[in-house]
Amino acid sequence: MRWIVLLLLVSGWLWAQDPCGDSRIWYVKPGGCAGGPGCGSRSNPADIYWARNQACAVATPTAPHVIRLATGNYTLNNTLELCSNVFWDGGYDESQQWKKTNAAKTVLNRTTANAEGLSLTSPQVPRLVGVRGENISNFQLHDININVQGFNPNEVHPNSRHGVSVYGIYLKGCSNYRIVRCDVTAGPGSRGADAPISPSRHGGNAVGGGRGGDGRPGPEVIGCFDGEAPGGRGGDGGVRGAGGIAANNPDMRPTQLAGNGGSGGRGGNGGNGRNGENCGPPGFTGWDGEIGGDGGAGGAGAVGSGGSRGSGGLGGSVAGGCGCCRGPSNPPGSAGTSGSSGAGGLSGASATAPFFDADYYMPNWGIGGSGGGGGAGGAGGYGGGGSFGIFLINNGPEGYLVDCRFVSSGGGRGGTGAPGGNGGSRAGGGRRRYWLA
Repeated sequence: MRWIVLLLLVSGWLWAQDPCGDSRIWYVKPGGCAGGPGCGSRSNPADIYWARNQACAVATPTAPHVIRLATGNYTLNNTLELCSNVFWDGGYDESQQWKKTNAAKTVLNRTTANAEGLSLTSPQVPRLVGVRGENISNFQLHDININVQGFNPNEVHPNSRHGVSVYGIYLKGCSNYRIVRCDVTAGPGSRGADAPISPSRHGGNAVGGGRGGDGRPGPEVIGCFDGEAPGGRGGDGGVRGAGGIAANNPDMRPTQLAGNGGSGGRGGNGGNGRNGENCGPPGFTGWDGEIGGDGGAGGAGAVGSGGSRGSGGLGGSVAGGCGCCRGPSNPPGSAGTSGSSGAGGLSGASATAPFFDADYYMPNWGIGGSGGGGGAGGAGGYGGGGSFGIFLINNGPEGYLVDCRFVSSGGGRGGTGAPGGNGGSRAGGGRRRYWLA
């Protein structure tokens, strides 16, 4: 155990020394210099962005550079971009000749200024990143706290209807790195906007149902006998209305599209004629049933189901006359009753599954449901932004996170979708037909 403790002490002492020599070590403090003689030295510490640019310009795999950060609070109004062959080491006490200390912290505070991918008119991927490395290797972060401010999760960013996602550390395509004793907190993502409430963003209305078919004649009866002869069957109900075309927003990303409405329910069929009482010619056919009523408008969310088929109408009455005649006691059959309305479509969920766009998280959003009468779903609300303490994608080997803490603060709220379209109007029934006596 004593040897392990001694080894750790020696390792810490070696790191705190100048393994690269002062020619490859840059000293940094809050509000440091940004150029001039001796800038970046122990006696004249540099600004963090200026030191980063100097080190990244000259560091090589065989001659890496070190950036030593004094304790204190650093304000970052832009993403801090990492690079290959540069090691970042925090926790130095400038007043104690740049010795390591546990009494104070090196804290990088990323503000919400200069978030990326903001647009109200074109498809973008909005994001706020604290520290980022892309396609780099051989770098390290030691003893640094990173806080990314984030947004109000219940408020929409003024320059983005999509929710803005927040990243503490973002690493893509990186390898051979060490992140040691770092504490990283990402604030909450912003809220997604509601779908615009305007006719162009509502779901399309359904096409009206077709006209009912003509009634069919009853069967011909030859001769007279004691019995019953049924009247003819009523005409078929009209065809179901087609679903309307969905409305979508101009800044949607690929695969983020509102769904079309389902078809409306089919109208009910006309009724059968009433049975004859004695002998005589066949009774008249019943009137056609009316077309099913309009389906309801779709709600916001995922694509709703198409309306169900309308029920058939009840049978109408047709009397067969005795002695091959019709009289007041044997009137023509009555019309079949109306078919029932198509069933309403189901409302969908508030958002569909998220996905990755340009290797960043992209919240998806709800897509409109549809009414049974075929109204299309309205445009979905925008998804809220995510929050990630650290985000790693497509990285290579030899990456290590040691004694670190990563905190995410929750995503932003998703927006509300636009109303769905109206169901299609119903059409008239067909003509009745009958045998002449």
